[in-house]
Amino acid sequence: MSVDSESWEQSRNLQKMIRSVDPRQCDRKLRLFAVACCRRVWDLITDPAAKRLVELTEQFADGAIDREALRNVWSGAPDYPRADGAAKQAAAFGCASWEAAADSYTRAAHDAEAAVAEAIDEPDSPEVGLRKYELRGRERAAQLDLLREVLRNPFRSVSFSPTWRTETAVLLARQMYESRDFSAMPILADALQDAGCDHTLVLDHCRDPGQIHVRGCWVVDLVLGKS
Repeated sequence: MSVDSESWEQSRNLQKMIRSVDPRQCDRKLRLFAVACCRRVWDLITDPAAKRLVELTEQFADGAIDREALRNVWSGAPDYPRADGAAKQAAAFGCASWEAAADSYTRAAHDAEAAVAEAIDEPDSPEVGLRKYELRGRERAAQLDLLREVLRNPFRSVSFSPTWRTETAVLLARQMYESRDFSAMPILADALQDAGCDHTLVLDHCRDPGQIHVRGCWVVDLVLGKS
């Protein structure tokens, strides 16, 4: 079944959602999605080199380092298991096609999800199995929210006026992006509204108390002019 506007909001199939978007427009955002999945399990990444790879992947996504610099680190990294493996998958190099790159981003999320369950170091039992299943389910739901946070519904258009990029709005967005502290999102909504923004999707996304924001947030990216 193809992905449409309604199924985008309801789908639990990360791979299908990732493959439904235009790769020419979304590589940066999908890398940041994979980074966000890794940061959710940051304490489960055991190798400092794997953590460094996550940081470099984020820097590459934002143009702070070039492709060769990230490729060199990625190619020298071992095939890590689980949380550390998610770090390498987030870098997504050595892919022969867009489908292979999409699979790397999907595996980054899957490895992070598995790491959460495997962190339960207890003898197997029905109760432990159920706890692991529930943990994986919650992590998968969080990852789906992250994907929708970074990739807004591609089937719903958002026309963002340059006049909404006031000095206040841009300053707020930049501070949140650089600090990774997005607690000022409701204030950003106020600044955008003061500038004339009346787009419900934009304002609601900023003011949703249940929304977790990360680098790549589609509203913050619109304010900063990032694609």
